Amino acid sequence: MNLKINQMNRCDDDKATANIMMEFVEKLISLGPAETFGVARILGINPFRDMAELTEEASTLHDSKEEQEKYIKENCLRDTETFISEMIDAYCSLNRTRRRNLMRILKKVK
Repeated sequence: MNLKINQMNRCDDDKATANIMMEFVEKLISLGPAETFGVARILGINPFRDMAELTEEASTLHDSKEEQEKYIKENCLRDTETFISEMIDAYCSLNRTRRRNLMRILKKVK
């Protein structure tokens, strides 16, 4: 009997965690670029690729300096899917108080 009660409590915790995470994802999707970068900064996630790697990649692909600079400008941001998934992972790793504080901030935006 105690085992079933523990399983039910875990199930409720999983549902609550899933609901909190979905609320965060919905808020994150509704943000503009500036707000998204702000949340990324709070979470400690860098939205930009490593400049040394990007410069090396540009120099191997393009010969002229102008083409290299253009390539760097076009490809300086990280892949969106990876960026968002890292933000969600970082949010999930926060303790309850920090998650709540971040959600309070997000609720005030828009």
